[in-house]
Amino acid sequence: MNSQSEQILKYLQAGNALTPLEALRKFNCLRLGVRIYDLRQKGYVINSFLTTHTAMHAAESASALFNAGDKYRAGLAFKTAYERIVSEKKAKGIQPDWYVSAGLDKEQLAQLITEAAATGKITNDYALALLPAGEERMNIEAGNLLTDKQKEEGKARLGNLLNLITQKCALN
Repeated sequence: MNSQSEQILKYLQAGNALTPLEALRKFNCLRLGVRIYDLRQKGYVINSFLTTHTAMHAAESASALFNAGDKYRAGLAFKTAYERIVSEKKAKGIQPDWYVSAGLDKEQLAQLITEAAATGKITNDYALALLPAGEERMNIEAGNLLTDKQKEEGKARLGNLLNLITQKCALN
């Protein structure tokens, strides 16, 4: 594995998110997608996830310990920093600020973004800025936001209604 990929892997394993612009600035990496592909070929899973800026800031405070190999103390440092930041924000009445860390699996990313927009964790404008043209983008623009659970419940209700209609028609 080339050294850029190794540096990126360590950075990601420390709980940091990485955008192409950050990859260029931090690692002089012009082709983040290629480096991520290299990591995936080596068996590393690089997925999209939803987190808060609070968690990312707390992870930064623990990254030096983690990179030094002290995972236990890094975990304690993360927990302490996270709890401190959350209590400060709660005291000020600040709501969680959700952030999408985008991986390269476009389907998984689209599902994550759609779910986050449907549950109100991210704004529709933020979701639209992250999504390419496609069904998910059109659903957000049209306001057709349903979680997977809501879709399943809707299908079940529709099935019940169709059964009732069929029974009524059979009686007539």
